[in-house]
Amino acid sequence: MGPRIAILGGAAAAALALAVAGLERHSPAAGEGRLTLKSSEGSFSFDPAAAMAKMPAWLPLYPAPAEGVHHSAGGGESRHTYSFKTAEAPAGVAAFFQDRLTKNGFAVRPMMSEAGGLLSAVSADKKRSVTLTIVRAKAGTQAAVLAIEKK
Repeated sequence: MGPRIAILGGAAAAALALAVAGLERHSPAAGEGRLTLKSSEGSFSFDPAAAMAKMPAWLPLYPAPAEGVHHSAGGGESRHTYSFKTAEAPAGVAAFFQDRLTKNGFAVRPMMSEAGGLLSAVSADKKRSVTLTIVRAKAGTQAAVLAIEKK
């Protein structure tokens, strides 16, 4: 049986859970935000700055602070994800992406309501796709972007 991790809440509890599970946390200089988890079964690195630098030029970046930025590659494709919060209504967020993706040659299908929705887009060569999930929240709008590029 592999290591078990119980997340109790808070940074201290998470660090304790990682230590108990035999995992190691890499903690670089303050502000880097890099996390590396290692175990006998492998490792995983999370580096938001490096992931943001790998975002493809064809992927629109919404003008709000990005959260949950991730990049991965394997199996003949690369995946890019990020999320953000904004005070703008879901329709405005969808319009931002629809306009820019259309200009980049994507076929865009919005499925929106006032509460949010989904916007999907595929490039003409079918090698690139974007899925945008938008949700109206109490304090604004939350959105998550997934972009996939096949090699």
